[in-house]
Amino acid sequence: MCQKLACVVHAIDARWLDFDRLETRAGKLCAVFALLECARDAADPKFDALANCRGHLAPGGLLAVGTFISTLTKNQIIAGAATFGVCLLLWVLEWVGGYETAGWARVLSYMSVVTHFESFAKGVLDSKDAIFYVTVIFLGLFFTTRSMESLRWRS
Repeated sequence: MCQKLACVVHAIDARWLDFDRLETRAGKLCAVFALLECARDAADPKFDALANCRGHLAPGGLLAVGTFISTLTKNQIIAGAATFGVCLLLWVLEWVGGYETAGWARVLSYMSVVTHFESFAKGVLDSKDAIFYVTVIFLGLFFTTRSMESLRWRS
């Protein structure tokens, strides 16, 4: 299995997948996940594996977005406020679907994190929602890597 995974990773264009930068961003995200896990264990030590998976996907997407936003500014306070604003926007996008039935309103409602967290709150790990959060995590890390490369080339 590891050899197949190594072949797949090797087949990806090396210019796009730079392990040093990608590992740094993923390492930051994993460190935040570890902190989240410690806080969750302190609050409720009887978490099962499925609840743990559900509990990491939703915050992980928002943390990946915050990691990207933190690369856009040098000031941590501005990065924190902008992250809070974007996460709040992703939270209230569902409200648009309640007032409008056009196609653009359904797209905005689908992008809301609340829409995809409803099945998690019921105790169901729906693949559609899990793929949404994994995609948000991947895009957040991808844009973070691209932003860091842009900063490196500008300096």
